[in-house]
Amino acid sequence: IAFKDDPNFGRYPVFEALNRSEWTLENFRILFSDPEILRYVRNTLIISVMKIVLLFPLPVILAVMVSEIRNKHFSKLVQGLVFLPHFLSWVVIVGIFNNIFGLYGPVNNLSAALGGEPIYYMGEPGWFRWLVVILSGWKEIGYSSIVYIAAITAIDPALYEAAKMDGATKMQQIWHITIPAIMPTIMVMLIIRIGYLMEAGFEQVYAMLNSLTRETGEIIGTYVYRLGLGSGSRDYGLSTAVGLFKSVISTVFISVPLTSVIMSFFSIPAACAGLTNPFSVSISVLPITITPLVKNFTPKTSPQGTSFKSGITSTFTCFTGIVPKSFAVTVYEPPLTFFSTFRTGEASS
Repeated sequence: IAFKDDPNFGRYPVFEALNRSEWTLENFRILFSDPEILRYVRNTLIISVMKIVLLFPLPVILAVMVSEIRNKHFSKLVQGLVFLPHFLSWVVIVGIFNNIFGLYGPVNNLSAALGGEPIYYMGEPGWFRWLVVILSGWKEIGYSSIVYIAAITAIDPALYEAAKMDGATKMQQIWHITIPAIMPTIMVMLIIRIGYLMEAGFEQVYAMLNSLTRETGEIIGTYVYRLGLGSGSRDYGLSTAVGLFKSVISTVFISVPLTSVIMSFFSIPAACAGLTNPFSVSISVLPITITPLVKNFTPKTSPQGTSFKSGITSTFTCFTGIVPKSFAVTVYEPPLTFFSTFRTGEASS
């Protein structure tokens, strides 16, 4: 449909309408030349980036806070209260906040009592994006924390007991045990979220959008809907081209981080490139549940930050000007750190 010239679906069946229309790239020419469409792309990216930067860390923080509640009944109550907004429709939520931020709502009443001027926040272009982020956070933070709460419950309690015996404070336990243990989950969720960078939340924005906020609030999703299914408009070709463009960009955004993660396990560090006189280091560890990481390696021209699989001997080749007489390796297996110094040619466990 995106490559067809205005197929007439109203007069002909779908396949006959496609066969009758001519092939064209006009829809994509309009897509990349129309400043109005480019503004909608910019609005989509701005809202999505704001949600990622401001909202993505909050479910992790909430999960850590809930996991630290020792009263089980109170913990269940808190989880129920923060999960509840997820099950409300955006129409209901927008209606509630429209009354709260309306001209005669409590926010403007408080502002008037303090001597301020009333502001129709839901119709103010400068406030629209911030309200989108606030409402999205209020609705989804609790539900998004479920996966992190599940990851935290899978951490071995013996790690916390050992940390207490060593005198670690609660914040030290969270920073050195909880966060490293759930970091793989955080990275997976971040990569998935990046894949939706071109999806700023159609249902939410469509329910909040009005003629006053269209300049800063119209996103690709609402534009495609208005173009293809809106009243008085049936431009299926252009709307499909815009939707296809959004899908391709989303695929690129999710493919690049995944490719970087995969290649990091196989690539030779740049610090070793262009030097001579190679020497090899083999590291072997017993099978463990968490993949270790070469945290620090001396000399500097070494596989800094290189991962290796547990239970398998991994050999790293570094190129230096001089083969060192000894080298130091710090192996990091959350939440413990092992530091050892070896002499070249010697074996050690």
